[in-house]
Amino acid sequence: MIALLVAALLVRQDPIEDRLRVLVEKLGAEDLEAREQASKEMLAIGLPALPGLEKRLADLPEGEVRARIKAVVDRFRRLAKVADVSPQIRFVTLSAKETPLRDVLAEISRRSGVTVDCADDVAARPVTLDLKAQPFLQALDRVCLARSDLQVTLVDGKPKVAAGTTANLPSAYSDGFRMKLRKRSITVSGEFGKSRTDVVVHVAFDAQPDQKYRSVLPMPGAVATSPSGAPLAIRSTGEVALGGWISTGQKSIAYADEVMVVFEEGDAFDMALVIKDAPSDLKSVSALRVKARYRFQVGVIPASCVIAGIRRTTMLGELPYSVHMGGRNLYLYTSPKAGQPLPPVLSDLIDVESAVVVDSAGKENKLTLQPNRGRAMQYSYIAERDLKDEEMTLKYNLLDTVDREVEFEFKDVKLRD
Repeated sequence: MIALLVAALLVRQDPIEDRLRVLVEKLGAEDLEAREQASKEMLAIGLPALPGLEKRLADLPEGEVRARIKAVVDRFRRLAKVADVSPQIRFVTLSAKETPLRDVLAEISRRSGVTVDCADDVAARPVTLDLKAQPFLQALDRVCLARSDLQVTLVDGKPKVAAGTTANLPSAYSDGFRMKLRKRSITVSGEFGKSRTDVVVHVAFDAQPDQKYRSVLPMPGAVATSPSGAPLAIRSTGEVALGGWISTGQKSIAYADEVMVVFEEGDAFDMALVIKDAPSDLKSVSALRVKARYRFQVGVIPASCVIAGIRRTTMLGELPYSVHMGGRNLYLYTSPKAGQPLPPVLSDLIDVESAVVVDSAGKENKLTLQPNRGRAMQYSYIAERDLKDEEMTLKYNLLDTVDREVEFEFKDVKLRD
């Protein structure tokens, strides 16, 4: 009896359970604003509320209260999945004075939980620096900058510090995520005595190696400020209208909202920022804030579409991609349309390696994905036999994803010498 009383007392003293009980009651209030506020407060509790909400959900009848709790539960379940693929960021604090590089990297590995390899020929080089609660990538960058004769590379998915020249490119950090400015270009164009200055900044995103994100893109709403404090109209190439696309072999040229963007092999077109009609004397940006969408895959959703025969084109379900097949070849592609933003890259939408063709008899025809460089707008496959049926079914997996929004901030970014 005493044990039961103690257990009951502990339940009554659980602050989360007490809070949930009050919020569930508010979900049944007549006032809509009160119900909305109760939902927001449930979300604010976070994942610790999930077990209690799941228990309540099992006993609730259909209705608005159940629907609201289910929405919160679904949100928490997805956050729990993200936690599985996106480990908690750990920060590094250490001091080193003429300490061998191997020992510095071993300590960073221990404190961050991410192993860093060290090349044998640089292991004994002395390093002097102070790190105070800095995320893993920033800590490694600081190590390399402290000496200027080191660089970080990825070898089999693991970071390795080896000999090399440190690229002192502007970088910004947010927890375990990093944004780098890769290159900048300024173009002056015009006609009939009028000129216009446009700026293009190519960027790169990455993250601590154990952050298993699927893809990352700049989000709309970048903010830039000139040295005088005036706002600059800056947007990513993925959100502005396209005016053309010209391939010149080694390089390609696109026009994003009439701004010429030149990109080379390895550049991702949707990872560039444009400043249209910039001041002609603009040499730097005093502040630059960019939000990025890191996408984590938490599952797949089977999907299919009927292919209307050889040499005919059909749409890939509701996605902005077309399907075309001929002989043993099958293509999935999109064409950037003038005046419209760039469509999402297909690998952000489906598992491109899951595609298979099924004939009218139900027999699968295996597809082999041909190699692509970078984030491509077209994918080609080779089938194991000719695609001869007039009507076949293409099966593939849509990606079930969760996005994480990360914001980066730069100060005093130099655009030209």
